[in-house]
Amino acid sequence: MKLDYLHHRHFTVAEALQTLYVKHSLIERMQQLAKTLSQIGFDYLLGEYTEESGAETENFLPPEFEMLLQVLANLDAAGIIVKGIEEGLVDFPHLRADGEEVYLCYQMGEDTIHFWHPLNGGYAGRKPLSEL
Repeated sequence: MKLDYLHHRHFTVAEALQTLYVKHSLIERMQQLAKTLSQIGFDYLLGEYTEESGAETENFLPPEFEMLLQVLANLDAAGIIVKGIEEGLVDFPHLRADGEEVYLCYQMGEDTIHFWHPLNGGYAGRKPLSEL
């Protein structure tokens, strides 16, 4: 019986740890770029300057926005799901032993991946890896 999963790629815990090690600097860069964009009054989620910025920038995108898009594309290509740009919150799709699809969860500031949660559980539903 074939199960339908939301994600086509799933990481083992070891693979997620290795990928995090390789891509950690990009996650950190993602946070920095988001902070810079916010400081100059650019809403990176909408891809436009905020009215409060007062920027006369029709048809101009800040280079930091282009860099952020490249970082996000790189993380996506690696199979990493970005859940919070400013928070540095990312998930790695994983299959539990019983076949349940879940996320291994990491947030910048943590020393490694310590948590997982169900697909619909979100950050508030994080559980220690020991309960995986």
